[in-house]
Amino acid sequence: MTFDEAIGFITQELNLGPLSSDDAGHCSITFDGDMAVELFPWNGGEELMFWSTLMSLDEEGMLSTEDFKKLLELNGPAIKYHEEVITIDRDANALVLYRALALNHVTQDALIEHLESFLNNLEFWLNIVKKESSTSSDTGSPFLILP
Repeated sequence: MTFDEAIGFITQELNLGPLSSDDAGHCSITFDGDMAVELFPWNGGEELMFWSTLMSLDEEGMLSTEDFKKLLELNGPAIKYHEEVITIDRDANALVLYRALALNHVTQDALIEHLESFLNNLEFWLNIVKKESSTSSDTGSPFLILP
């Protein structure tokens, strides 16, 4: 399956019209009104990247120590079960969640399963960062967290 075929199938399954994309092929779909997922080709188009912002960081690109601790505590057990990665996007100054899906042998059913799984994990992490960021004030800065 190619990237364009994958996007076409996703839009068909979700009953969306054609998605507009930027010059790099990035397109975006918003789920449940507040979960924006960016989709774009990765690794020369061999992979589909699911990408979403979890939270903006402060002006220094910092995450509170308490937020960082909580993410690490939750991340440990999740690493066995989730295919997502949490990291900092320095260009956007944000904590992001992403998953890369190899397209060479993916079926249409598997594509939708990966999207649904990503959305479930995105919702989980969004709830965590919203809850934790409203209760923390220390600063610290993670580099990479694997869920």
